[in-house]
Amino acid sequence: TKAKALNIYTYPLIFKGELIAVVEVASYDKFNAVILEYIDLALTALAGSLYISIQANATSNLLSQSKTQTEELEEQSRVLKSQNEELEDQRQSMDVQRHELKIKNTDLELAQVEVNQRAQDLEDANRYKSEFLANMSHELRTPLNSMLLLSGSLAKVKEIEPSKLNKQASTIYDAGSSLLNLINDILDLSKIEAKLMTLNIEKIHISSFLDDLKALFMPQSDEKNIRLVSSIDAHAFDTFLSDKTKITQILRNFLSNAIKFTDNNGSISIEVTPNTEEDKNLRPIAISVVDNGIGIEEGNMDLIFEAFKQADGSTSRQYGGTGLGLSISKELTGLLGGRIAVTSAIGKGSNFCIYLPLKIDTDSIDERLVEHIQYENIVSNVVPIESGISIIDDKEKLNKQDVIILIVEDDAVLANIILEAVHRLGHKAIVAGDGNMAISMTREYQPTAIILDVLLPIINGIEVLRILKSDINTRHIPVIILSSAESQNITKKLGAIDFISKPIQEDELDKLITSLVGFVNDKHKH
Repeated sequence: TKAKALNIYTYPLIFKGELIAVVEVASYDKFNAVILEYIDLALTALAGSLYISIQANATSNLLSQSKTQTEELEEQSRVLKSQNEELEDQRQSMDVQRHELKIKNTDLELAQVEVNQRAQDLEDANRYKSEFLANMSHELRTPLNSMLLLSGSLAKVKEIEPSKLNKQASTIYDAGSSLLNLINDILDLSKIEAKLMTLNIEKIHISSFLDDLKALFMPQSDEKNIRLVSSIDAHAFDTFLSDKTKITQILRNFLSNAIKFTDNNGSISIEVTPNTEEDKNLRPIAISVVDNGIGIEEGNMDLIFEAFKQADGSTSRQYGGTGLGLSISKELTGLLGGRIAVTSAIGKGSNFCIYLPLKIDTDSIDERLVEHIQYENIVSNVVPIESGISIIDDKEKLNKQDVIILIVEDDAVLANIILEAVHRLGHKAIVAGDGNMAISMTREYQPTAIILDVLLPIINGIEVLRILKSDINTRHIPVIILSSAESQNITKKLGAIDFISKPIQEDELDKLITSLVGFVNDKHKH
């Protein structure tokens, strides 16, 4: 039940002057003095207990807050430590990046230097090539003008004195020879760059080799009254194995330059001695061309062996030439496993020496200069030559017993020249102007022998040779390749009996046809 209190007692709990709480006591009975005294005493004790409890709670809360703050501080410390570690990693990474950037900057600087050098080299190369082209224009036009003027003069004049005719014909021949030498130099350089150089190894007898070389240049040396001599050291080898043609070409370049740059009444010697240099075991043979000509400046020593470069590249220079001879000689010497050494002094002359091995070691040859022979069935892309010159061969007047030469040549002028040579020797000839016609005419007429060009329309001459040698009905017919473009190695591998380079002289053409017929008549085949 609910009832109203009779007495209500309210008392503040104060401890140390601080209000702790307020206590209210209610009673249905009236408070007496004893009860009030008891309440006063009890409340005083209660105030102390409450104060202690409140302080304990406050202390506990402070401890809890302190612990929480400590944990927060520790967490912050861990975060800071982690951040410091990340900053340290970033600093180290930046140090590495700075180092890499420094290296890259250095590399860029070196690359820039290299680019500048290459740009300079390219500029020099362009300048040298421009000089070369200007010189080539001069060197080509001079003999061409002579040939055109003299041949035009001969064509117009009906009667001319024999002596004058011989002189003009000789001039035309000399001009043509000069042109041929220029073209051969350019072709040799292109073959070297295209890796189409091959070796024909044979035994070379040094004594007879020098005699032939001297005989070749004696007319030129006599014209300038230059004394041309040769000598062989007693301790030098008598023979060695190498490519005679290429060594001759190298020494011809040396001798041509020696005669060109030696004044009248000078002297030139070809000397064969043992090698006394460091590579004497590898290259024991030394062949030198020594002159007492104008000499070479020291700064131009390396320049003279670079293609398209000359010590004097101007068109107004005193001495002519393309500047390719020594570059070709350097490459050919490398192909032979040798090297070139030069000593010279201005006004005192020069010594060009090649050091060669006794026998060519193919393992020591620069792989870039060795031909890798391969062939395949390729349709020719040669455009037929429209010359307007008619060819009248012997198709309509062949007899069974005739010696028949099939001439496969798309150049009507050259085909007619070969046709006349065959007639001059008493034989008959038929002419095919392209590869397809050559195959069909061989099968139809069964010629005695074939003179075959390589650069033909429709079917390439190499493919014609392969087809003929693969056919049992035509493989027995001897074929000689007459070309300026192909390698003799591949043609001989396919079955050609010989390879003759264009252009060919009249007497050489007669010998070619005679040897071809002689090969057919020889019953003992090799």
